[in-house]
Amino acid sequence: MTIKKYIHESTFELLKNLNKTFDYRHYTFALYFCFYTTVSQAQSYQTYFQDASKSYQEAQYEDMLVSVKKAQMLRPHHQTLNYYLAMAYVLNDSIDSANYWLRKVVSTDAQNYDLARDDFQPLKSTKAYQDLMAYQTEMMKPVINSDTAFVIPDEELHIEDVAFNPYDKSYLLSSINKRNIYSFKEGELKPLFEKSFPVAITGMVVQDAILWFTGAGFSQAGLDENDPNLETSKLYKSDLKTGIVLDSFSVEDSKTNVFGDVILSGSGTVLVSDSKTNKVYRLEGGKLKEWISSDEILSLQGIAQIDEKLFLADYVQGLFVYDIEQNSFHKIESLPDLALKGIDGLYAYRNGLISIQNGVSPHRISYLEFDDEYTKIKSFKYLEKNHPAMGEPTLGYLQNDSLVYIATSFWGLNENGKVINEKGIKPVILRLPLPNSSKPKVENQYCNSENHRAFDFWLGNWEVYNKKGDHIGTNNIHLIQNGCGIQENWTSNGRGAGTSYNFYDVKTEKWYQSWISNSGNALLLKGGFTDGQMQMQSEIVNGKIDRIKWIHQEDGSVHQIWEISTDDGKTWKEAFWGKYVRSEE
Repeated sequence: MTIKKYIHESTFELLKNLNKTFDYRHYTFALYFCFYTTVSQAQSYQTYFQDASKSYQEAQYEDMLVSVKKAQMLRPHHQTLNYYLAMAYVLNDSIDSANYWLRKVVSTDAQNYDLARDDFQPLKSTKAYQDLMAYQTEMMKPVINSDTAFVIPDEELHIEDVAFNPYDKSYLLSSINKRNIYSFKEGELKPLFEKSFPVAITGMVVQDAILWFTGAGFSQAGLDENDPNLETSKLYKSDLKTGIVLDSFSVEDSKTNVFGDVILSGSGTVLVSDSKTNKVYRLEGGKLKEWISSDEILSLQGIAQIDEKLFLADYVQGLFVYDIEQNSFHKIESLPDLALKGIDGLYAYRNGLISIQNGVSPHRISYLEFDDEYTKIKSFKYLEKNHPAMGEPTLGYLQNDSLVYIATSFWGLNENGKVINEKGIKPVILRLPLPNSSKPKVENQYCNSENHRAFDFWLGNWEVYNKKGDHIGTNNIHLIQNGCGIQENWTSNGRGAGTSYNFYDVKTEKWYQSWISNSGNALLLKGGFTDGQMQMQSEIVNGKIDRIKWIHQEDGSVHQIWEISTDDGKTWKEAFWGKYVRSEE
């Protein structure tokens, strides 16, 4: 959750001074978020900037560089500081350093900084600067992979998160300004609870029949400075089937909290992030207890867990990871052209993370892959960038191989709880297919080859349909034997059921399937992955050959085609055709 309220006044004054003294023409609302800091720190780098401004006006460029360096050391990831550091370097004839820091700026904000200003004239003939301009153009190119899930027919509803209710197949939307959760189904929008809450509703997570959600009190919820709920927070527990609030939890002996995200740990424990205290709390014995705290975190937003690693998104500084087993905490090392600041939503997917960034320009959604120790990022991919529907994307949820997320929130339109929406913008929720080429983590070194992982696209929970679109059954496919095998559990809408075991044999370099149904029908197949599909077939048994193909589609679905030949493979007759679609639940 992006809490835009908690920026000290001295920071705003600093930005105003920058606007005057440095001709700062790209002063944007999103810039505020990343200056969330303490009073003493704000005063320190404000002082350094004032010194730099004076030195700039007096053409004392060496002194300017010294002052800007001191300010930038306090906020090394902030694009404005890096921009003026580049300016100071070029004015001191350090061309390579100037180009380096300008590239850092573009990786974070490719839109709002003037790279052509006269101060940068000495750079313009260099190859690094020309590459920089091309990089800026590339960063601004839209990357669009999602489809519209739905549009909310309410131009005054400021929403923050979306979840799925498996019981009535509706979508749930948390509202900041109307302080309630709304149910959306078949075009109808209605409040889930009869009465609004005293605070804004922020994050949500579904656990079986329970909906956990967080509430936080700030001005965008319509609270004034005298409201007793200001800067207070609660975790709520409600019954999805009845829509009744069962319980609520707050932090004992804590007067101010701003709860944002809520997730379930690997063991099912409820975890809550607090962007006011920058702590992670967990629900134990009916009480919210402090679990993780670090002075290094300045603005805690999204949290996500992979195995025994808990990842924390600092809106100012990037990503941190807490090793639960080792009780250790450290910052994650990024890549040169990857900006990790401004992360709001954070989601564990396969062995990596999906990040939603609204504190950068353009807004973007990225997939991050890590080294084996989760100490640094080894690769990344922009899944969505500069999407025309993005109006400060916030939070969402994973639906197997898709991310359903709020693309258009109203933080920039919300004035003390009232949405000023002159253009009639409607909130948009997008569904983004996620990359499924990343393989599940397999500890056994003998089963981690490309051949062993060739059938991983079939893993998951599936609803299966025939060519007419009729639902014909469900299938659950998961890893067994530490990733060395794949087990299938099929259930038809009738009485049919069956189980198969699939594995790759390094000795024969073949894939094998052994299938048995609840009626005693058995199949023994072998084959391999080729031309984008898995294909296995039987030996000739009673004059018949069985052949099955599994074809991975671009939309993430899988087509399974079972064919039979009675003439030694010369002709084939289709016995079964099924389309696998990942389950909504």
